[in-house]
Amino acid sequence: MTRILRLFKGRGLACFGIALFAVSAMVCFFPALPKFMALVSPDSGPYFAQAYRTGLLEGLLTGSAFTPQALYWLIFQPLYAHELTYILDSLVLALAGVYYLKGRRVHPLAAWAGGLALGLSGYTVTLFCAGHRGYFHMFSSSVWSFGLLIRCFETRKLIYFALLGLVLALGVTYQPDVLIMVGVVAAAYALWLTFRYRRQKQGLVCVWENVFSVWPRFAVSVLILVLVGFGGLRAALTTQMASRDAQIAGATGQQAQPEKPVKPSEAERHNRWIFATNWSLPPEDMLEFVAPGVFGDESMQVPYPYWGRLGRPSDDVFQKGRMMPNYRGHTVYLGVVSVIFAVFGVVAWFSSRKDKESSRHPWVADHMDVPFWCAVWVVCLLLSMGRYTPLYRLFYSIPYMDYIRAPVKFHHLVELATAFLAGFGVDAFMRSVGVSGMRARLFRIALGLAVALGLGAGLMLANKPEIVTYIGSLGMGQAASTLGGYAVQNLLRSACLAALVAGLAYFSYSRGERTLVRIGYVLLAVMALEQAWVARRYVRVINVEPFYHENAVVKAVKKMADGQVVNVINYVTPNVYAQDWFSTSLMLNNIYNRAPSPDDRGTPYERLFTLLQKDPLRLWRVLNAQFVIVPRKGAEGLLRSGVLRPVLDFELGPGVLRQVQPGEQSVVLAAVAGNVPGARAVTKWMGSVAPERQVEALSQSSVVVSQAPEAVGGSGVAGEAKLVYDSVLGFPMRFATRLTCTSGAPVLILFNQRFETVWEVLVDGTVVPCYLSDGVWLSASVPQGKHRVELRKKRDVMPVAVSFAVTLVLLFWGVLSCASGRRGKEVGV
Repeated sequence: MTRILRLFKGRGLACFGIALFAVSAMVCFFPALPKFMALVSPDSGPYFAQAYRTGLLEGLLTGSAFTPQALYWLIFQPLYAHELTYILDSLVLALAGVYYLKGRRVHPLAAWAGGLALGLSGYTVTLFCAGHRGYFHMFSSSVWSFGLLIRCFETRKLIYFALLGLVLALGVTYQPDVLIMVGVVAAAYALWLTFRYRRQKQGLVCVWENVFSVWPRFAVSVLILVLVGFGGLRAALTTQMASRDAQIAGATGQQAQPEKPVKPSEAERHNRWIFATNWSLPPEDMLEFVAPGVFGDESMQVPYPYWGRLGRPSDDVFQKGRMMPNYRGHTVYLGVVSVIFAVFGVVAWFSSRKDKESSRHPWVADHMDVPFWCAVWVVCLLLSMGRYTPLYRLFYSIPYMDYIRAPVKFHHLVELATAFLAGFGVDAFMRSVGVSGMRARLFRIALGLAVALGLGAGLMLANKPEIVTYIGSLGMGQAASTLGGYAVQNLLRSACLAALVAGLAYFSYSRGERTLVRIGYVLLAVMALEQAWVARRYVRVINVEPFYHENAVVKAVKKMADGQVVNVINYVTPNVYAQDWFSTSLMLNNIYNRAPSPDDRGTPYERLFTLLQKDPLRLWRVLNAQFVIVPRKGAEGLLRSGVLRPVLDFELGPGVLRQVQPGEQSVVLAAVAGNVPGARAVTKWMGSVAPERQVEALSQSSVVVSQAPEAVGGSGVAGEAKLVYDSVLGFPMRFATRLTCTSGAPVLILFNQRFETVWEVLVDGTVVPCYLSDGVWLSASVPQGKHRVELRKKRDVMPVAVSFAVTLVLLFWGVLSCASGRRGKEVGV
């Protein structure tokens, strides 16, 4: 017990800060904490197959860089990790803010104020509603760079330079476009420290000492960045850039051209500009920095849909009432309390800039970074406005900056600057004992904002009819009146919060340090809980239990699966992942719906399905469907002929499947005669058919059509091939499909896996060529006799091995350095 108390001694504020964050997270995410009540997050939905964790480990084996965020998914059950990733990353981000501000020696309460303001800032935290999980991973890692840069210049210790490279490497795997923004600000901050950080040497300030003794050590940071983040850097420079080119081509209706031989036309340049500057922050949305929801909350979500211009099509094409008025799923709220103290921090710096105490006494807070963060705030705000300011044209003209979409992303850096300035502001307030007029300035700032917001509420109330008319013209007439009142309500809410800060500042007049600390705790709690309560508006949940529940169809198919991943063709509901609950439930239970999905639109796979739909038996043979799900009324003939064997009849409702007696209105799950789950081995096939010709060749051939050449001497039947399985992909802790093939003739094995170049096949331990067969399947030739065959993804373990090893070494080195530093302080070193 004594050891436990000793552990927490002197850490009361840290415990309070973490506990306050935990309460704030509960306030925000409470509706989504039950296992099957999951956050609605379109870009990373709460739908996880049985072997989800195995897939993550497989990704590491195939060349992905190691990041600590992967541990979230390996430790926690995926449905819990779905929300915990956002919570834990936000906590790590808040701690990064605390780490930076402590490096500036601010009051501990001020450090936690800035950290929590950042971790719970509106645009940053409410991106959970879009499912931008990668942004949370990236930002929570990269923001540590600012605190580490301070230590780099102060101590010159290599461990800090190495950790700087580490945090950037951990972030490069995700959201490289936003990481570039953070990296540019970090580089600018390093230059700022180079010319502003002063080390005393015989009374002289040696700026050049920073250049010659600090900057060469950044080579260590670059080395660690490459070693740990190689996989992420490679993906950013290849896969993600190619994906963005394809996205731009799709959005602008042009063909993707990796290498353009001619100069793009004026129309192409204009379309690319429109694509890149969509989601520019409209100037009027700056009001939402201090008044959340003044223009509504989330697009198309009742009762308060967003009616502003962020996410609206460009003005030259937008038509009121005939187009979706906008698409925004987050807030840009900075926090009333945070903004007040950010402004106060700037005012306090200007009023005390002649005070040189910070350079003579290292225990006094150093506010020298205030001008830097003011510049970041202004520049990034202008850039976040995108097409609404001329400055973005200059930024857009920089090579590769046209790949960055949505200028509002720069608002993340506005939030960063606001939080740090707020930390300096709280520090100025906490250290204002005996400083005349300092608290009066805070009172005037807070009171002025309260009055301004109150007047804004009055103006909106007076002009409510015009506002309601405008909202109605956007096609949101039913919510127009409610939204008009909601804007006034949010302005008054923020005015009351500003008045509360003013009241606390007034109450602090002529009070001592103990009273200031108590007020600081109150302000810290108000700021964190208020920002969390605003973020709660964007928490929407869905009951995903029907997606995971083993309904009657799933149970029947699994019973007949014989340990294999099963193929079905569902003719009753669309194959739309995460939207149709029934189709998704099949996939989550290792039952693959081979009907085309929206992602197959315009592909050879869709053409194959269309070409053979009039010959369903041939289609089911080609797609190796063991089951079909069809309306009983339309399948009676096939059922009577024995082609289909009925398994069970059922009815579908919203999230409900009821087993019923056969009838005209029922749906039947039927087994396809002769189709066996798993891989198939054929001894006769039409060989050397080019991939682009295979779909058409299928309509003329009764055998498998393959890119693989026919066996030497021709292929034929020499006894059936026998396949005996050791493991099958798609199940937990199965990283390969392994089988033994025995045949009296050369065979072509068609695996139950669609063709992709990421796969490789090994026969008796040797990699063999992979081929496309029947326009769908991955296949490989196997000689006659008995052979061991393995299907797996191509392995590239070196990046993850190096990344993991270097990360462990650095973390161990960092812990030892911190421990030795503490021991040194204890003995007076």
